[in-house]
Formats: sequence, C-alpha cells, structure tokens
Amino acid sequence: DYIARKLRLHFKGFAAEALIADLFCAMGYKAHVTRRYRDDGVDVIAHRDELGIEPPILKIQVKTNEANIGA
Repeated sequence: DYIARKLRLHFKGFAAEALIADLFCAMGYKAHVTRRYRDDGVDVIAHRDELGIEPPILKIQVKTNEANIGA
C-alpha cells in the first residue's frame, strides 16, 4: 500500500510514462517514451532486439487517472 500511494502521488502523467519505460529497461527491454501529444494512445514502445523489428514489440498505454478520460 505504501508503494502504491507513493506512485500515485509522485508519478502522474508524463512522469509515469518515463517510469514505465525505465521499468521495462530494467527487465531487459529497449524502451522509449513516445512524443507527448498526438501519440495515438501509445506512450511507451518496448522491444528486445536492438533495432526494434523482431516480435514482441510492446506498445504500452500508461494511465494515471482513476476516472474515465476521453479520446
């Protein structure tokens, strides 16, 4: 509960995207945050190979709001 509270408090919006990219890097993926606006819902892209062309290629959407948000 303590960790979840700290994450909700300190990692909102773009900071959460960077955190998720860093977590995937720690798990051995090459990961990067996409552009901040008009990203078509993809916030982080992660892959195992150097070029990012071999599956799996993960397209991650990061949400920090508890309420529904529009497109």
